[in-house]
Amino acid sequence: MSKPYKRATPEEMAERAKVIAKLVDEGLTILQIAEKIGVGDGRIREQIKNTPGLKTPSEAHPNPRRLAGPVGALRPAITAQTDEFQRWLENILPEGTSHAEFIVSMAVDTYLDEMEAQQDAA
Repeated sequence: MSKPYKRATPEEMAERAKVIAKLVDEGLTILQIAEKIGVGDGRIREQIKNTPGLKTPSEAHPNPRRLAGPVGALRPAITAQTDEFQRWLENILPEGTSHAEFIVSMAVDTYLDEMEAQQDAA
C-alpha cells in the first residue's frame, strides 16, 4: 500500500526548486534528480514547468549535436543562419539544383583547387 500524497507547501516547493536547480547545474537528468530527491520524475517535470526560471537539464546543458540537427539535414543548418545569408544562398543556387547538390559541388571545387595548389607547390 502506498502512502497518501501530501501536497508540498509553497516553502517546500521553493526549497525543492533550489535543490533541482543545483542538481541540474551539476548535470543530473530528471530521473536522477527525482531519485535523489525521492519523488517521481513527473513531479520534477511539473515543478520545472511551473517554476519561472527553472530549466530542464536539456535547456541548461544543450547538446551541440542536437542543436545542429541530424547529420545531413541541411534545412535546419541553413535556417539557423542569418536572413541575409539565406537570401544570398537562394540567389546563387542554380535553378533546378538542390542545396545538397550545390554544397557538394562547392566541396568538390574546393578539393580540386587544393589538389592543384599542392601539385603547383611540388
